[in-house]
Amino acid sequence: MKKLDVTRDGKRVYTELYVPEGDSGAYPVIILSHGFTAYGGSQAHLAKPLNDAGIALCLFDFCGGGFESRSEGSSREMSVLTEVEDLRAVYNAVVGEEGIDPDKVFLMGNSQGGFVSSLLAAQLEENLRGLILNFPAFVIPEDTRKRYPDREAIPEESTVFDFPLGAVYHRDAWGIDVYGEIGKFRKPVLLVHGDQDDIVPIGFSERAVETYENARLHVIPGAGHGYNREQDEELLNVTVEYIREQLS
Repeated sequence: MKKLDVTRDGKRVYTELYVPEGDSGAYPVIILSHGFTAYGGSQAHLAKPLNDAGIALCLFDFCGGGFESRSEGSSREMSVLTEVEDLRAVYNAVVGEEGIDPDKVFLMGNSQGGFVSSLLAAQLEENLRGLILNFPAFVIPEDTRKRYPDREAIPEESTVFDFPLGAVYHRDAWGIDVYGEIGKFRKPVLLVHGDQDDIVPIGFSERAVETYENARLHVIPGAGHGYNREQDEELLNVTVEYIREQLS
């Protein structure tokens, strides 16, 4: 594992890169964005099986994005749009790394990280080979507008799942046209979602499949918003299969 020097607006974005061992030239890479309140290290168990499959993995912590974040910045300064810029900075660093094929980059994200990945993918389409969205939180703008029908009434501070947020979080989310934005990405998309997810209902991914020009949805029966070991293995299998399809 190698730690990368990544900053966004003067803030350090803690970033780790896992590249397969050996001298096989340049590898495809997944840049994985964690979910709300989480951190990149929570997905470190995916590194070895992906590396064994010949795929590099980049993990990082969003600035102010989780209880255990190792990046700089306050959660009160964080929003979906600031996380888009964190991810952009990580992407720019990763494509210049030795052992990485800059023409074989895939964005992947869990929950809010999936939403963030989909927004940046729409902007970087020509630079990416594909997009993997794991129970993407496309519900965030809708939930925000339900919670605060009047954008001007958004308070300066609030909490979601006991996580402290500033007004920027809800103000940025309030105006996002989810399906209008994500549909700009026309390359193949893999969505993975559990049919028992009560935080982001699977219907949001079902609508995304209809929105994207080229997408498929893999449903994990019985899975909620987060997976057990067996479900994680299923995620890995469909992810590796999808990447090999895009590279063949």
